[in-house]
Amino acid sequence: MLVALCSQLYISVCFSSPTASEKAIEVHLQGKLHLAIPLYDEALKKNPDSLTYCYRGMAYSDMQNDKLALQDFASGLQLNAKNEICLNSRGVLLMRQKKNEEAFQENTQAIASNPKYAFAYGNRGQTLIHKKLYDQAIEDLSM
Repeated sequence: MLVALCSQLYISVCFSSPTASEKAIEVHLQGKLHLAIPLYDEALKKNPDSLTYCYRGMAYSDMQNDKLALQDFASGLQLNAKNEICLNSRGVLLMRQKKNEEAFQENTQAIASNPKYAFAYGNRGQTLIHKKLYDQAIEDLSM
């Protein structure tokens, strides 16, 4: 999840002054989750967008607050039902909760939204390992 955050932050900060969401991402990447959440809140008040909900959901997930993370992933997906980052992140959380079939479905939807999104293949491959579907897992993990 952090790779997506790093990529967005690098591109944005290098070419313009950071937005409220980018400031939140920067603090999040520093591991200061308790400081990142209010910055995400501020960013969402200014511009409620799918990715910011997703990133705040990732912060909540990192804090093991699954309920708020799932709410944010759902809010992000209401704004953009094909947000592969939200779908994949929700899949990661569900896999952590050992809800492998639901995680598999989320990662499959992420792949359908963006067939080049490698993280979703890797995470779906992990769910296939948990389901003992090793040949299919190898296929996904080779993508």
